[in-house]
Amino acid sequence: MNMRNSVASEFIIWFLPATLLLLAACDSRTISTPSVMTPANVIIQINNNAEATSDTNLIVNLQADNTDRMLIGLDSLLHDAVWEDFDTLKILHAPRLEGSVFAYGRFATAGGGTTGVFYDDIVLDFTAHINSIEANAVSDTLNAGETIEFVMETGEEG
Repeated sequence: MNMRNSVASEFIIWFLPATLLLLAACDSRTISTPSVMTPANVIIQINNNAEATSDTNLIVNLQADNTDRMLIGLDSLLHDAVWEDFDTLKILHAPRLEGSVFAYGRFATAGGGTTGVFYDDIVLDFTAHINSIEANAVSDTLNAGETIEFVMETGEEG
């Protein structure tokens, strides 16, 4: 009997005369793919994990083990970023708009392993919140040179 064999994935297929097809599992011929290492222990922190800032220059601290390249930006799809050599610090310039702003990042190894997207956020706050203000004087009528004491209670720290 004349038989030809070929390997397809993890199966051996024998073609026999009269179009009879025989399929057999073949454990000894499994093909293993090498694993690709990815960056680990990734941390992104804006302004040392501060809750809010009035500065549009954001200091982004980065940590990622086994990392050679990074992609850091303000757009969730990272369209505003380019791959660059990994560094533990990146300065981003946020638009002057009140509210939350996010820093996003992906990281890569020299072997081509990449992470998903990591992020951190901070609130941009340019408006001072004043709960109350009080003016105290010696009398209701003020003369030149008299002192007025102002007491103000703010609604935020810092």
